[in-house]
Amino acid sequence: MKVLRLAYARIAQETNALSPLRTEFEDFTRVHYLEGDDLAAVCVPGKTEAEGFLKNAELSGFAQGCRTSKQSIETIPLVSAWAVPAAKLSTACMNHLADRLKTLLEAAGPLDGVYLCLHGAMRSEESVDPDGDLIAMTRSIVGPDIPVVVSLDLHAVMTPRKVEHADVLCAYKTNPHRDHKAVGKRCAQLLIDCASKTKKPVAAWRSLPMLLGGGTTLDFLQPMRTVFKRMKEMEKDPRVLDVSAFMSQPWHDHPDLGWASYVVTDDD
Repeated sequence: MKVLRLAYARIAQETNALSPLRTEFEDFTRVHYLEGDDLAAVCVPGKTEAEGFLKNAELSGFAQGCRTSKQSIETIPLVSAWAVPAAKLSTACMNHLADRLKTLLEAAGPLDGVYLCLHGAMRSEESVDPDGDLIAMTRSIVGPDIPVVVSLDLHAVMTPRKVEHADVLCAYKTNPHRDHKAVGKRCAQLLIDCASKTKKPVAAWRSLPMLLGGGTTLDFLQPMRTVFKRMKEMEKDPRVLDVSAFMSQPWHDHPDLGWASYVVTDDD
């Protein structure tokens, strides 16, 4: 059985685009910043992935999904940078984070797949869609035939750039969010299926001209309770790989601001 080499990385921040301040690289290092072996060391049982925040989040969920898979897998830890919700990233900050991801991806050698953990509503001084830029950069490095699976916060702003360059986008299914690890584990399975060519993901999405906030978007209350129930029912169909509802967030100055529905099926 071929050993699949799967790389994983996180660059995540939720931006309040209306703030006059700027988020700098030091804001990431103060909260959570790890590379390589240091990242791998916190994505194992008994360790805390994001100190002071979450014991297990997406990357430890992804690592667990790879460890427990019947497929032989070598995981390649790249970088994990996480900052609290705040203002736009400065140009210097965004460039530094993108350059680190680029350098580590290029140094990783031949890969069979890449998992990116992003927020989806990040904004920098120079780009309205830096998350999309990171996905596009990853695609340019690994080429058109290597699967790229991306997890996003359900408050992500969906854009054509994100959809175009990712094979699969997968959102949280809880609000308040409590399924970080589960989403990472699900992305592991999706990436393994894509890399081993047992599944062929085909995505369809629709942008919706609407915004809601607060209690109206909690997953266990109406109206979203019915929506998430319907999503779970759809995912029982073996042809459906994943279903996401992206609620966006209103503190974001973006031309594509609004909700979106996104579904991935197996070659349909």
